[in-house]
Amino acid sequence: MPPVKEINPFYPPAARRYSVFAIGAFALFIGSIYDRTATLLYRLLTIIGGLVFVAALFALVWFFCKKFLQRQGVTENLSDRTTELATWTFAGISIGMVFAVVGAFVLGPWAFYRTLRGHGVAISDGAAIWWGFGIVLASLGITAVGFFGFLMAVGAY
Repeated sequence: MPPVKEINPFYPPAARRYSVFAIGAFALFIGSIYDRTATLLYRLLTIIGGLVFVAALFALVWFFCKKFLQRQGVTENLSDRTTELATWTFAGISIGMVFAVVGAFVLGPWAFYRTLRGHGVAISDGAAIWWGFGIVLASLGITAVGFFGFLMAVGAY
C-alpha cells in the first residue's frame, strides 16, 4: 500500500496557479499607473519594468520569509516551507493592492499569519502578524523605490 501523503489545508495543490494569476494582476495594476499620454515605447518599457519588479517583489518576499523561518529555527523542508509562505504572502499583497494599496498591508500580513499557523512555528499570533507586516513593508518599500527610480529613468514619472 502506498504511503499516505500529508495534506496541508493552507496550501492546496492549485495554489501555485493562483499565485501566477496574482502576479499577473499585480503587474497589470503596476503597469496601469503610468501617464496616459505616454508613447507606446514608454508603455512597453513600463509594462516590462513592472513585470520585472513584480518578480523582484516576490523574490524579496521569499528572501525575507526564508530569513524569518531560519531565525525561528526551521531547518526541515526549508525551501518548500519558504515557497509556500512567500506564495501566500505575495498573493495577499497582490489582492490587497486592488483595495487602494492599503489592503496589501492588511491581507499580506494576514496571509503570512494564516500560512505560518499551518507550519507549527512556535511564535505568538501577534508576533506573527507583526513579522508579516514587517516583511510586507520592507518588500514593498524596496520594490517601490526601485520602480519609481525606473519610471524616472525612462521619463514616465
